[in-house]
Amino acid sequence: MTRRLRAAALAAVFLLSAAAFGWRLGRAGIGAGYLDPVGGIRAQDESVYTHTALRMAHSGGWLTPRFLERLALYKPPMTYWLSGASARLFGPSRVSVRLPAVLAGAAVATLCFAWAPG
Repeated sequence: MTRRLRAAALAAVFLLSAAAFGWRLGRAGIGAGYLDPVGGIRAQDESVYTHTALRMAHSGGWLTPRFLERLALYKPPMTYWLSGASARLFGPSRVSVRLPAVLAGAAVATLCFAWAPG
């Protein structure tokens, strides 16, 4: 496979996987998924992570993530930083907070495609 064709294939894989991961990205609410649909218990982790990232973007506490005035050190800080930077750059929205995760997923899919034999 020539270099130009390989680069085009990798770009296509990245764009298609980003489109697939980002499909209806802004439609679901923050923390809208159910942990237990029978009991009606909703997942709260995305709400906590989004609040922490938006707080970093708004108030600027980039070094120590906080949730409800407590240290929020239960997730890698790069996740907060990228989501907060995206919210700061594009404005606070569901799409801007989720965009770094979509792009990271597309990058991982592209790396898996690149490493696959053949």
